[in-house]
Amino acid sequence: MRHAGFLRQTVEAVIDLRRHRRLYLFPGDAAPENLEPLVGEPINVERIKANWNDILRLVTTIRSGQVRPSTLLAKLSAFPRQNGLALALRYIGRTDRSIFLPQWWRNPDMRRNATIGINKSETQNTLAHALFLNRLGELRDRTFESHFYRASGLNLLINAIVCWKTLYLEQAFADLNRDGIATPPV
Repeated sequence: MRHAGFLRQTVEAVIDLRRHRRLYLFPGDAAPENLEPLVGEPINVERIKANWNDILRLVTTIRSGQVRPSTLLAKLSAFPRQNGLALALRYIGRTDRSIFLPQWWRNPDMRRNATIGINKSETQNTLAHALFLNRLGELRDRTFESHFYRASGLNLLINAIVCWKTLYLEQAFADLNRDGIATPPV
């Protein structure tokens, strides 16, 4: 039964990915026949036009550094009902995604670079988890300052290990190769 639950979660994740990889077109545009299953609802241009001044004000506020983008997005998502500005931003985001996705699909180098970056992040997270395991993966300190010191110490330890590996791993491979033990290329 455990495997059935895992399979269901995997299928749900794939369905969720397909839902988020939609292309959005402007009203009146038609997609090629092979992309029709990926096309979502049309972009609501009128919604964007109606909120254009607010969008410009929002961009100016972010670019001037008065407010962080994450703070503005958190405030917009906190409304019980989506207001017009949030919906207009959603349509602009869908437009950007529709421009980006075909480039992503056609460019294997772009996908490869993203995969390399994700793998590096995952490796660092795995190392941090292994180092942090003695505390069962929990910060039990009560104050923010104690949490900050512990997290900083963990980052320092991770950086020291990466630095050591950078300095000495190549030499260790060279020594193994000299002794006749084959090693993977660095």
